[in-house]
Amino acid sequence: MPLAYYPSFSGNFYDNTPLKQGVIGDSTKVVLKIEGMTCGSCENHINHALNNTKGVIRCSSLHKEGTTTIVFDKDILTIDELRKIINTKTNYKIVDTKDEQ
Repeated sequence: MPLAYYPSFSGNFYDNTPLKQGVIGDSTKVVLKIEGMTCGSCENHINHALNNTKGVIRCSSLHKEGTTTIVFDKDILTIDELRKIINTKTNYKIVDTKDEQ
């Protein structure tokens, strides 16, 4: 059975719930090309690090594409700060950045 059938287990490994945000200022979307993701656990590791960061509205990682899409409040965070969070908290290497506004 899928994990969804056991709600008491959800969140035991990673709480991927984004932090509750107050008033959201000027948000932007960025796609980061990340080297080294090989599985869903890699995706969860990056999502967990980012979703627990003040200013991140939401993020989604795809290991098959090697990308992480982040929507964030640019009044609170910069792309360079997001890069630093990924590099220090997850040790994955960012190889490209694409702003999507």
